[in-house]
Amino acid sequence: MLSPTTYLIGGVRYSGVRTDTARDLNANPYTAGEVVSYKYTITNTNAEQVYQAPTAGNWDANFLPPNANNCRYQALAAGQTFNCTWARHTVTAADVAAGYFLPIATWSVTGSGINATGSTVGTPVYLAGNIQAGQSANISGVQILMQRNDAQRNLATQPYQVGESVPMKCVNTNLNTSSASLVPTSANIANVLPPVAGNCRYIGLAANASYTRTAPSHLVTQAEYEMGYFIPDTTWQITVGPAVTTQRFLGDPMWLR
Repeated sequence: MLSPTTYLIGGVRYSGVRTDTARDLNANPYTAGEVVSYKYTITNTNAEQVYQAPTAGNWDANFLPPNANNCRYQALAAGQTFNCTWARHTVTAADVAAGYFLPIATWSVTGSGINATGSTVGTPVYLAGNIQAGQSANISGVQILMQRNDAQRNLATQPYQVGESVPMKCVNTNLNTSSASLVPTSANIANVLPPVAGNCRYIGLAANASYTRTAPSHLVTQAEYEMGYFIPDTTWQITVGPAVTTQRFLGDPMWLR
């Protein structure tokens, strides 16, 4: 994995992005049965040609070979990039209830001396308005970061177990020219919400100022352990002058092993 949502499998780099950005999700949120479009960018960083193909995923049938317009590339040259624009996900009732789905796929890469498989989990694809997703959010000119705080831990040799706590931190910056107040109103991370000591609330953060809180942590559940990751899920009320904005922030996957 090169970043939270960019992966290297057998020397092939995978990343993905939704392609429905023209849709106004405040006015027109997705409902069950509708289809979300998505694009994978696939780059062969090897010095040789490879065969790459998806083998599983939570996408509609055309994503997999031998269906037409699938995301396989049988002779991807060294240095070549393939944009697969045909990934489609049919929204389920569970997706609507959650407010998002995760773009998940498993890939196979083969070549001379290369025989690799791996899975990718992308940035949450939110389905309604007043939600942001990714490594950070910008809500009314305030940058919100929910980051892990365990840089010294080797997940390969010391994966997290059920019931363990993942150390987290909130690192927030007011990019406005006037002060702002930040109040988290919901979170699946402990010690984020007031009035707990060390919480992530800040009233009257000066223009261009930042703050960090290291009290937050996330308790690993059985379901998260089986998936191998969790999604930080917080909601923030931001006040700048008389304007008050409330938005949900879905972070990129936090890996547990």
